[in-house]
Amino acid sequence: MKINLLIPDAESPMSYYVILGMKDLCRKIVTAIPDVGISSRVQAFSSCSRYVHKRYRVVSIEDGWMGRALDKEKRKNEEIFINEIIDICKREKINVIYPSRNYTLFFLSKHVNRFNDMNITIPIEKHSVLMNVINKYEIIMQAKKVGID
Repeated sequence: MKINLLIPDAESPMSYYVILGMKDLCRKIVTAIPDVGISSRVQAFSSCSRYVHKRYRVVSIEDGWMGRALDKEKRKNEEIFINEIIDICKREKINVIYPSRNYTLFFLSKHVNRFNDMNITIPIEKHSVLMNVINKYEIIMQAKKVGID
């Protein structure tokens, strides 16, 4: 079964490698480019790949992500971003979203259930799991509980 793939952060250099690695599995590849001015257009070279069928602009969620993506509170543009991604998924019949940047991964992880309800696969864990992984102190405590020193 061929998939319809959305890469929601095409300004990431890693997104180009995602495209190259997934192209043979895809019927269609769609990219979303966060609108952060001219730099996003220059950096989004992966969207210019011959394997990309369609490109969309979306609101940026990058600004200051580390301080707020990790908590459960929503950022100013988060709901707008999620709604734009959902709209693209419906319009393009997307069934797989593959984030290639940390901040996109964290934001999508908060909403993974919304996408699962739409039969859209995102290869990430739930937000609570990611929070445990990023909390180094908590990882050390869990490791000690199971006998790893």
